[in-house]
Amino acid sequence: IGLDLGNRWTVQTGIAYSAKTYEPFSLFEETYGTFDTRYVTESFSRFEFDVIQIPLEIQYQMNKSSKWQVYAMGGASLNTIMQAQYDRNVETSSDFGFRSGNTGQGAGQTVQDVREQNSEHFSSDDLPAGFFEGGTFTRNSFMTLNAGIGLERVFTARWSFFVEPSFQYYFGSFSGLDLG
Repeated sequence: IGLDLGNRWTVQTGIAYSAKTYEPFSLFEETYGTFDTRYVTESFSRFEFDVIQIPLEIQYQMNKSSKWQVYAMGGASLNTIMQAQYDRNVETSSDFGFRSGNTGQGAGQTVQDVREQNSEHFSSDDLPAGFFEGGTFTRNSFMTLNAGIGLERVFTARWSFFVEPSFQYYFGSFSGLDLG
């Protein structure tokens, strides 16, 4: 949706959907437990987000002909994570308290038992659920600054094809959670 301001300037907005996947290195790896029980190593293997973006941008037509248009644009966008998925890897050591025949303090403990005894560890339960999954708007929303250039080929008054590489810079969330 755009509003022509004249003299090659347009203000535009809309809505966009994107599916984003991030596979972190072992930056989020954590090991916890005790020698008497068992050690558990948890790490995140993948984050997946379904994001709705609502941009507000200003566009400047650098070259406008009947068939080709070249433009630059810039503005800001409200982004909301609608659905979030956090995939974890959980590895346990069976060499310590979980060893068969062990009758010590850690005999027969499950991963959940070790988690409860080490409640200070980080888990995916600490991460926000998406907005459609019961998460709050403020916890799932963030702002970006946008800039890009575009090339559009006009076929008819109602049909065109365009390429628009753009750059987005994260500059804040509404919850104070640092996502960047």
